Amino acid sequence: MMRTAILVLAAMLTQNARAQTVLAPSGSEGNGGGLHWAWTIGEPMIATGTSPAVIVTQGFHQPPADFSTVVVPVTANADWQLFPNPTRDLLRLNTNASEAHHAVVLNALGQHVAMWSGITSTNSWSVDHLASGAYRLQVFDRGNNELRTIPFIVTQ
Repeated sequence: MMRTAILVLAAMLTQNARAQTVLAPSGSEGNGGGLHWAWTIGEPMIATGTSPAVIVTQGFHQPPADFSTVVVPVTANADWQLFPNPTRDLLRLNTNASEAHHAVVLNALGQHVAMWSGITSTNSWSVDHLASGAYRLQVFDRGNNELRTIPFIVTQ
């Protein structure tokens, strides 16, 4: 009896679970300083759209669907190149930083999941044991001073 009650309660709760959208009495968008900005003043409402391949959940404010790519000049990180990113099986680090000694991999929760020593100018490590997700590679010198943190993604 208790099991049935829990299942009915769970079904009722998930039936009503939805994400927020906005019933906006006011808002606008525009361009300025090389940026596109949008704002809304409104009441939070709930809406989710689905298709066979995608679930789209609207948050408090959804800007126009104009996604841009940010291009970082190569010279900005010339001493540190981590690739491919995202990666599936092998991660490579090229660096001109001769003081680099070892690296630690942290998962999204900040837990140490791998440590690699003996950093040279060209390095490659297997990441096929890591689950899909976002990680950070922290590179340290011999004195355990952090030289650089570089985010990367593993896809399996």
